[in-house]
Amino acid sequence: MANPSDKQMLRDANGDLIPQYWDVVAGNFKPLTGSDGAQDTRLTGSIVEHTLVDSLALRETGTRFINGPTSNDTFRRVYLYVRNTLDVELSFGIRPFPFSNNPTFVWDGSFKSVQFVTIPSSARGEYLINSAPEMEWINDLPVVHLKDFTVRLSPRDTPTEGSVSVILLGVK
Repeated sequence: MANPSDKQMLRDANGDLIPQYWDVVAGNFKPLTGSDGAQDTRLTGSIVEHTLVDSLALRETGTRFINGPTSNDTFRRVYLYVRNTLDVELSFGIRPFPFSNNPTFVWDGSFKSVQFVTIPSSARGEYLINSAPEMEWINDLPVVHLKDFTVRLSPRDTPTEGSVSVILLGVK
């Protein structure tokens, strides 16, 4: 088998090294190719965006449970963004497992309490749920099945204007 240290690197007409890579199968260096001076790039993963709630105008107190799409998408990591333009605070929670509508659920052999995050009224921009201390456990989920995902929305008082949107970005 050829070794890169046994081969000369590729050079241009002036004797300068050119951008290149070691081809293990061919056993030699090959030039990097692309277009307009840019390197050829291929993405190996994918990020999928799902709108779980799209500008939902809530006008009463009480809890709304919204199930995720019936998609069979499975993710190794999720990011949740919430935009609350309601004129009241919003209690937000998630239930990423099937049959987890009860106050506690079992995960990884231990009981985890369903946690909620309070999102201020008329929040500017999106609120990244993963960064809230109460929700950091989302970052440790081994896998998320989108069809099992449920969002819990509960206004703290009766809203008179505004809406709520929830976006999930999933990394496959």
